[in-house]
Amino acid sequence: MALIFKGVREPVKIGYPYDYLIRIFTVAAIWSHRTKIDLRISSINDHKHMQKSLHYEDAAVDFICQHTNGRKNTAAHERLATYLRGQIGPGYDVINETHHVHVEFDGYPRNI
Repeated sequence: MALIFKGVREPVKIGYPYDYLIRIFTVAAIWSHRTKIDLRISSINDHKHMQKSLHYEDAAVDFICQHTNGRKNTAAHERLATYLRGQIGPGYDVINETHHVHVEFDGYPRNI
């Protein structure tokens, strides 16, 4: 399957492809390939986020699981979040925000 870059409100923007950002893409792509579920990257450093959001530092990614017809597959979000938590490594936070899965790197592991 695939990683699809398609923003919700505007095109997805990346300021700089830091290693930790590439790690997020790589682990998510492996999950997508294994599960045959497309992952839409709906936000990185674009549109409006909370004031101190790591999106503005190219350190956060929002994913939407989707069926091959393009419709959201929210039932798969917790599966993706669980996989990422187990595979991505320390310093990353993974949050299932129901309508998308948010992944960020701040260098500090937390139990979320």
